[in-house]
Amino acid sequence: MSVANGGYSSVWQWPWWFGLGWLRSVYAYLFGGSVSLMDALSAFFSPDDLRGENMYSCEKCSKLRNGVKMCKITQLPEILCIHLKRFRHDASYSSKVIVSLTSIAKSKVSTSVTFPVCDLDLSPFVTQSVRTQEKKTLYDLCAFVSHQGSTADSGHYLAYCRNEVDNNWYEFDDTIVTRLEVADVMGKEAYVLFYQRRGSDDMERVRERVRQLLEREESHRNKLQLKFTSHYYISREWLHRLSTFSHPGSITNHDFLCRHAQILPSRAADLADYYATVDAQLWEFLHKKFGGGPACTELHYCPKCQAEYQWLRCKRDAEFTAFKALDARVKTASRYYPAITYAYYLPPNAISKCWISKWGAFVDGDELEPPGPIDNSALLVRSPDESTLHFRASSHHVQISRELWLFFRSVYGGGPEVFCMNGIHPTEEEVAEMVAKVEPSIAEALQAMRNSQERNVPSTLLSAMLPQECAT
Repeated sequence: MSVANGGYSSVWQWPWWFGLGWLRSVYAYLFGGSVSLMDALSAFFSPDDLRGENMYSCEKCSKLRNGVKMCKITQLPEILCIHLKRFRHDASYSSKVIVSLTSIAKSKVSTSVTFPVCDLDLSPFVTQSVRTQEKKTLYDLCAFVSHQGSTADSGHYLAYCRNEVDNNWYEFDDTIVTRLEVADVMGKEAYVLFYQRRGSDDMERVRERVRQLLEREESHRNKLQLKFTSHYYISREWLHRLSTFSHPGSITNHDFLCRHAQILPSRAADLADYYATVDAQLWEFLHKKFGGGPACTELHYCPKCQAEYQWLRCKRDAEFTAFKALDARVKTASRYYPAITYAYYLPPNAISKCWISKWGAFVDGDELEPPGPIDNSALLVRSPDESTLHFRASSHHVQISRELWLFFRSVYGGGPEVFCMNGIHPTEEEVAEMVAKVEPSIAEALQAMRNSQERNVPSTLLSAMLPQECAT
């Protein structure tokens, strides 16, 4: 679900009674009573009055102005996940010193929230363009999670799911599965709800036509005891979306075909799990209706993509081997002779957690493509007057040694180089000056380490600490 924030306008352009309505809902939710899911959604999407300390900075005049912040859905999701805030943080204070905060307890909000099993309408919360383009904005409940217990630190979770085959509801309590009536489902205390978008009548007609074509072809083959005379390969995943989604989108066969419309090397071992075979008439019907592709009537290995795949596998293995060796050397040197490491002179480096996760997925084989250039821009923030940079300690980052940072940057490029430090962060030029000052000291320490007898360092330990060219 895409949500748009914006639409600042005069605070009197939205009805005051709408604000009172959702305020009553919030009060009922926090302090007892019952509230409907639509009331909760109305509160979530209600306009925010920006006044006083909350005035917004106008981009045109660069002044603080009163206004209203609006929130609307810009794209309807296939599955709508609604997380109810069932837990709140209650502050408790010392009896001796009233102003001293001693603890924060997480208590559960057990207010009854009524929710529809079908016909949840999101039309009040979408943008005008979505309302114009989409014929249906209705959702039906397909599953939800319930929490049993009085606190956030303990309890038990149960799942409730609707079976699409028999259209019955079932309760999943660990290994115990129980069939429920709809009335029983509506009486449960929901924590996380999952709604599926309802398809259009046109999609139902498409599915019915697909079933007819499949049955006709199956009957024809059984009578003649023949296989497909003319067939196409199509993605199993896309066929699953066709049978379950409100709209499956364009046909996408690239989950088993490469960019040259031949076998994707990473799928070669279990290729049959990724495609299904349909006759020419069904393919033409689906392609005319949904577009996409590419069309595929024969499966062949792609020499170009196979060579690239092998190269990436070698790159992945070589990178991970080099990374482990360098990391081991830095850790050993930091323990026995820290003067030959950057950490002895400089703060540790920071690298984007998002980027390092992508690299980890690549070397683990979970992702085929490497992560691309490093992007550490989110780790730094400028001062209000734009004059200085500061390290964002709360940013999503991983602390690494500078040796590892240099390794990653030499392979992937990108930046900027970021140190985990308080105060003003140095610019790129200042970082270069800092490094230039400490590198002579590191060089002297390395020179001293070459004489293992003088330092009484065993040769095996020496080779583990020094870079390969220094240890030999």
